[in-house]
Parts: sequence; C-alpha cells; structure tokens
Amino acid sequence: MTITVQFLIYSAIWIITFSIYIYAIKKYSFRTIGLSLVYLFNFSIVHFWGSVFFISPGYWNNQLEETITGYKYSTIAFVCFCIGSLVFYFNWGKNNKLNENQIRYHKIGEEPLLYFLMGFVLFFILKNKIIGIPTLTAFVSMGQQLLIVGLCLLLYKNYYLGRKFTFSFLIIFSFLIPFITIINDGLLGTGLAMFLTVIVFLTNFYKFNFRYLMIVLIGIFVGLSFYQSYLRDRQEIRDLVYGGATISERVEQLNYTLTNLELFNPFDSEHLDRINNRLNQNWIVGAAVIYMESESEEYAKGATFKEAVFNVVPRVIWKNKPSFAGDTSRVEKYTGLKFAEGTSVGMPQVMELYINYAVYSVILGFFFIGLIFSYFDYKAHIKIHNGEFDKFVYYFLPALAFMRVETPILESISGAAAGIGIAYGLQKLPKQYNSIIFLILFFISLIFILKKYYLPLIQNLL
Repeated sequence: MTITVQFLIYSAIWIITFSIYIYAIKKYSFRTIGLSLVYLFNFSIVHFWGSVFFISPGYWNNQLEETITGYKYSTIAFVCFCIGSLVFYFNWGKNNKLNENQIRYHKIGEEPLLYFLMGFVLFFILKNKIIGIPTLTAFVSMGQQLLIVGLCLLLYKNYYLGRKFTFSFLIIFSFLIPFITIINDGLLGTGLAMFLTVIVFLTNFYKFNFRYLMIVLIGIFVGLSFYQSYLRDRQEIRDLVYGGATISERVEQLNYTLTNLELFNPFDSEHLDRINNRLNQNWIVGAAVIYMESESEEYAKGATFKEAVFNVVPRVIWKNKPSFAGDTSRVEKYTGLKFAEGTSVGMPQVMELYINYAVYSVILGFFFIGLIFSYFDYKAHIKIHNGEFDKFVYYFLPALAFMRVETPILESISGAAAGIGIAYGLQKLPKQYNSIIFLILFFISLIFILKKYYLPLIQNLL
C-alpha cells in the first residue's frame, strides 16, 4: 500500500466519522452547546489539515514518514473521541430537563455584558502586563476567555429577545476577532480559535441545516486562502507589532495581505508547505512513535499524568514546581529531536497519551476525553437554557482550557483549575455590585479604545 493511499484512507475515516457524528447530534437532538464540536474542529486544524494535503499528487517533504505515522494515531484518537462522546449522549445526553417553550421568557440579566467587559479588559489591557507572574498568568490566560463566554451569552440573549440589530452587530464583531488579534498581537491562531468557538456555539440555537454545506465549503476555501496568505506575510506583520509600530501601520500591512490574497491552490507546493509547516502536528507525534518503538526511550508509564496533577498546585505556593508551560525538554526526550535554544515546542495531546502506554492510552484517553467533554457540553446546555449564566460559566470556561490540543494536558489541567476558580468567584460576586463593576470596566475599556485605536487613527488622517 502506497503512502498516498494511506493518507487517503485515514482522511476518508476522518470525514466519514465526523459526518456520522454530526448526523447523530442533529437527528437525536442531543443536549449540546457545541463544546465537543469545537474540540473536534481544533483537533482537526492541527491533525487533519496538515496531513490531508499529502494526497495531492507529487507533494512531498522530508517529514513524510513521521507524518503518516502520526496521522494514523491522530485518526485513532479522533474516532475514539467521537465514540466516547456519542456513548455519553446516547446514555445520558437525551434527558430533557427543559421546557423549550419557556426558554425565551427567562429573566436575562446583565451578566453576559459584564463577562464580556471583564474578558475585554483582561485580553487587551492587562494580559501583557501580567504575563510571567507565577499563578496570575494562568488566571489571566483563562480570564481573557471571558470575552468569548460573554460574547456567546450576548448572542444567546439578543437572539431570544429578538434584538436583530444587536445580534447582527455581535456577529460582525465575531468575524473581526481574528483580524483584531493580528493587529493587536500579530497572532491569527488565537483569534481564529475564539471565532470558531462563537460560530459553533451559534449553530446550536440559530438553526442551520445541510443546505449550508456549500457555504461551509466556501468558508473553508476562503479561510485556507487567507491563512496561507497570512503565513506569507506573518514575519512582516509581527515585526511591526513587536517593533511598536502604530495601529495605522499595522492596519496598512493587514490591508496589503487582504488585497494581495493568494487563492489557495492544493496543487501549489508553496501553499501546501506554508500550511503544513504551521499546522502539521502529526509529524511530531509520528517522531515520538518511531522513537519509542525503536526502544530508544522507555515509556513514561503515567509520569506525565502525575505532572498534570502536580501542575494544579499554584507556583506561588510551590515555587520549585518541576513542570512549566513550554518545556521543550520533554518533547526532546521522547522524540530524540533537538530544538534550537529558546524554542518552545508543545507536546500534542496525542503524543502525550502515546508516550505513556502506547496505543492503549491513546484509545482509552480519547474515549474518556470524549465522555468528559460531552458531560461539560450537556451541563452547559442545561444551565444556559435554565437562565443560570453564572453556573453555565462553571462548565463552559474550564472546557476552553483543553481546546489547545497542540499543548500537553498538564497545561490544560492548570488552565481548567484557574477557570473553575474564576467561575466560582463570579458566582460569589454580590449581584448588587454588578452595576458598579460594569461602569468601571466600561470606562476602562472606552479609554483604552480611544487611546490606542481611535486617537492614533485620527492623528494619522489629520
């Protein structure tokens, strides 16, 4: 069997499995808010799109053997996640605790806007000032996700209250998030993940059907075209951002990328290389599998799981905690690869599970991840439709910590713990202070927008 045929078979398994999964969710009307789907989309971005293009005739690179090996195990992981998720839904996810006719009549408070402003302040104002401070970094990293939590709740609120203008404005803002993160941080991936979460959330109450498949396919093509064009100009964009360029200069560079968009060509090796070099996480999974099978390194046998448990302890309490985010030495140990000093290489979740107990931990691990995600998904759906927004955050926010599938579970555990802490704090926040907090956050946000974006643009025009 040729390698091209293997890539074709694994890709077909992904598409068929995902199609069955979507069909089952729609046919049986499972109680889901979209968390499991967001995870699958994020997983596909780094394990599917970086490998499916090897089907293209004549495409080849020097990571071919590692990629096909990693693609095999990520396919196993993808299927096992879907099975675990469907097992949960068929057994527990169909329990109807809601009166659908009363959903729109809940007294919907101001929590959505409050969460949105909290996330805005943390994401755009405080993030760069706190990064590097032990413990606070984890809380700020998860706290900024309140921007997405609040945006999702605002969409839900305005949809059911029939506020079409506000709802449309929020949709437009959601589309702009990836461009905002490019201008602000020089990063597309962060904004893309946020946008994806919002859109998948939206599909759960703004009913779509298979007639929209063509729109989805066009969206994928346009997305790939923009993504590989962004990768073409990424260094220039980041030089401006990290070099302290003005907002006008950054917008001008982004405008250049948009106006010089290269339509994605699956037969253009340069286009494929750009996407493969950035999205292909299968090669590092495959490198670990090949290295471990050669008996060059013993299996971890649960060691990384223990690290994940230890990682929950805040560094402010345990100053000499051995594990830390971006630790490349663990990847080097289990792949035999050496990376340049200062390079941060994350360990994909598939790789982390494999290096413990080989394929067995991949199968069981992703089966249980599917179960757990579906539980959080189901509970979030129940809470939001019962109007319990503060309790909705308990399930929605921690789950977002696991969406970065290209990073090890130990980092996700730490983020989830911080998310639970934030959700607990929001629930205990006295509601009589909501208006005061709202006003403070609103004015902080307004001053920030005027100072950083509006005034520089006006000065440039003048």
